[in-house]
Amino acid sequence: MRGALYLRPDSALDVTVADIGPRAASVAAPDAASVTVARGVRPRATPPVRADVLLIRGESAAAREAYRERWAEAPGDPHPLAGWLLAHTALHPGHRRLLARPERFAAAAAAEGPEVWEHAAHRLAAAPPPV
Repeated sequence: MRGALYLRPDSALDVTVADIGPRAASVAAPDAASVTVARGVRPRATPPVRADVLLIRGESAAAREAYRERWAEAPGDPHPLAGWLLAHTALHPGHRRLLARPERFAAAAAAEGPEVWEHAAHRLAAAPPPV
């Protein structure tokens, strides 16, 4: 969904954060095949996640907090961790090097949870010591 919002940011303009609500991330999408077969219609797309909409709108600090909340609802889901990293690098442009190897950040921070993400990002984004 985040990729679709980046490709078509205008699709997020019709959706307000209040419309989506914080629980939208935990709502399961219906089985698309059964809906199509049973009714002969295409299934509706699931609404964008609140944090993704905030990120697309440029509200990086609010998006980062929303991704933390989403992690609490679904620990282990890679989506909130990836979204948090995107929002973090928007707030700290010097940390964009983390986006080149996000798996390093995930390995260092995912098992710990959001309470250490900030510290891990700063530690991993620091310039290497001079040789």
